[in-house]
Amino acid sequence: MRAPAGLSPGLTRGLPAAARLLRQPGPVARERITLGRDAREGARSNLVRLAPGAPLVEAFVAAMRAATGGEWRPAAFELLSGALEPCIYCLAAPDTGGARVVTYTPMRDAGTVRLFGGAATLGIGADGAPLLHCHAWFAEPHEGRVFGGHLDTAASRIGGEGVRVLMTVFDGFDIRQLPDAETNHTLFRPLDRSGGGQ
Repeated sequence: MRAPAGLSPGLTRGLPAAARLLRQPGPVARERITLGRDAREGARSNLVRLAPGAPLVEAFVAAMRAATGGEWRPAAFELLSGALEPCIYCLAAPDTGGARVVTYTPMRDAGTVRLFGGAATLGIGADGAPLLHCHAWFAEPHEGRVFGGHLDTAASRIGGEGVRVLMTVFDGFDIRQLPDAETNHTLFRPLDRSGGGQ
């Protein structure tokens, strides 16, 4: 198989013939990596158990604030195990309107699920409030079907057994949701503490 224009042949090795390159509607960003230094500098990681009952965004913000003595810091989370009740999620779908390559399906309620893994990033949303972006995979307990998606972190709640996460809190930069001309979405971007890009 020949590599699509702009990709080296090594990047397509092993991809099925139906694999395709998604072209975003806007101009390609000159630089993809915007952190000019090691993001782990000054980072602190620890295992945390999130207690049942709270919406995900509130539980993750509380865990971050407990680790920082109440100060705001961006954080990354590896979801290790636990339960969500309910689990509200959506999937990526083609944008039939053409404004973007992808958009989201309507939200789905999976009910109570067992969490098998995932990742989340905590930053500041476009409205200035904490925003948790989270993708996870999970199984519903009765039939054992495994599925996953993008979680609605305000509507999904920590279930009865809680959730175990590996939390990493960052000191050297902020993470904010900003408009992205290339994708026509708002995306998380790392920024230095003064508000400028890294």
